[in-house]
Amino acid sequence: MDPTHNPEFTSCEVYMANTTLEYMMELTEQLFRELVHIVHSTTCITVQDTCIDFSQPFHRIDVYEGLIQCGIHLPEDLHTPEALQSMLHICHEHGIQVRLMCVKNKKSRCQQYKQLHTSTPAGAKSHNEQ
Repeated sequence: MDPTHNPEFTSCEVYMANTTLEYMMELTEQLFRELVHIVHSTTCITVQDTCIDFSQPFHRIDVYEGLIQCGIHLPEDLHTPEALQSMLHICHEHGIQVRLMCVKNKKSRCQQYKQLHTSTPAGAKSHNEQ
C-alpha cells in the first residue's frame, strides 16, 4: 500500500473471552476516543461543518427499533416461517439481495427455506407479471 491508495474496506476485529456486549461496546468507544485524541490532540473533530465529540458516550440504538423508526414494518414474532417470508419481502423492497443457507441435517427446515426463498412474497409481482 502507498499514500495514493485508499483501501475500500478497513476493519478491525476484536475477540475477547468472557466479556459482555456492553463491555465490547465500551471498549470500542474507548478505542475511537483514544485514536481521535492521538491523531487530532482533542476528542472533538469537525466533519463537514459538524462537530463530533468523542468524549461523550456513543448514542446506542436497538436495530429492531431503529428500523421501525425508519418506517420499516417488521413482524412482531421473528421466529416463524411467515416472519421469514415477510423479511424476505422487506429485503426485496429495499433492493437487498438475500442468499439463504441450509443447515445440514435439517432437511425439513432447509426445504421450507427453499420454498420461501423461491416463492413470490405476498403483494409482490413475479418477474413474469412485471
